Amino acid sequence: MTVATLDEVEVDYPGRGRALGPVTLSIGAGEVVALVGPSGCGKSTALRLLAGLEGPTRGTLQRAAGRGETAVVFQAPTLAPWLTAQANVALPLELSGVHRDEARARTAAALERVGLAGAQNARPATLSGGMAMR
Repeated sequence: MTVATLDEVEVDYPGRGRALGPVTLSIGAGEVVALVGPSGCGKSTALRLLAGLEGPTRGTLQRAAGRGETAVVFQAPTLAPWLTAQANVALPLELSGVHRDEARARTAAALERVGLAGAQNARPATLSGGMAMR
């Protein structure tokens, strides 16, 4: 089963020019894909496309319908500064349709696993860099 297909996909940013493409790529279920290249060649742009965080300027991007199994770990913490640690972790679950109570339970378990159970009510500005990445 193919989970994502890019066909002649290009991404341009106003004032900065071409960020990616044209790229043609097909990714099957269970495949591990590595994007390797120099800084500025479009690796992160391709990742954002595949994760559904942005769309192409030209070309066709198809993603298999699913339950939001795509996960992205950014190079730096990407946290909403006005939310607590627990609310930041719960946000993607709630946005994908998980009931708030279940999201909170799953979030509490996740924070426990990474040693942040005591920091669930902390705002991102009060977390260390390592805590924010976890």
